[in-house]
Amino acid sequence: MANTILMRMLGTAKLGNLSQKNASKLLSTLSDNLVEQIDTAPSYPLSEYRIGGYMRCNPNSGLKIFTKFGRENQPLTRAILRDSLGLSLGRLKVNEIYGLSVHNRRESEIGEEVFEEVLYLKDSGLISRFGWCGDWDRIPSKTLHLYDFVMLAVNPYIPEVTQNLKKINIPIIAMNPFANFFWNYKKWGRFESIYSERLLKRFNPPPSKYLAQDFSTEKTIKGLLEFVLKEGLASICFGSTSLNHIEEICKIIDQYEEQINFSN
Repeated sequence: MANTILMRMLGTAKLGNLSQKNASKLLSTLSDNLVEQIDTAPSYPLSEYRIGGYMRCNPNSGLKIFTKFGRENQPLTRAILRDSLGLSLGRLKVNEIYGLSVHNRRESEIGEEVFEEVLYLKDSGLISRFGWCGDWDRIPSKTLHLYDFVMLAVNPYIPEVTQNLKKINIPIIAMNPFANFFWNYKKWGRFESIYSERLLKRFNPPPSKYLAQDFSTEKTIKGLLEFVLKEGLASICFGSTSLNHIEEICKIIDQYEEQINFSN
């Protein structure tokens, strides 16, 4: 039977758009909504700094922080990993990271020395879990057993996503459940190319991943969330800088879990 309770994770790619005061205010509400995990990355502008500003004043918040390394084209070496983690720890104002992920790099780019360094970092108490985060077409299938978790986009616009999820035997964190709202995309006639270009600059992953799909049936936030919830995954990661949005999402999750528990 699929899991009926999953961890809730806030994605913070846009957290740097808020002032430190507003970012801290938002983060302080997470426990009220049963959000215990938070996802960031060095490549998310000011995100780690905003989280660090909050953690400095709230060291016992209980938030489990996930961050990443290796987003750029630099070689993935032991030294690069150690330096990247050290910088993240400094920005986040913490002594350890719960989850550290390789950030969307191909399997051939991740050498044995990276996994050796991960074991050292775990033994040193600097990280608890090691994972991989990225696109489906880059998933490290041959070495997946060496990771503690994987972060992948999960929404109904990804072809054969349900079947492919069943092939993965480590915990999965579902990202991008709303397909960045591209299901609500409207063509702008001759301005469509300009609009698409702006979307490409603003969102990750790019809209080209979804614009080829069938958008004739508009999806609701509830429908998109329930698609993920029914998969029985480990966590769901949703990005927002709006408390109202977070509360709306968590309310839907609460209602779904209550319904499943009642049925059981």
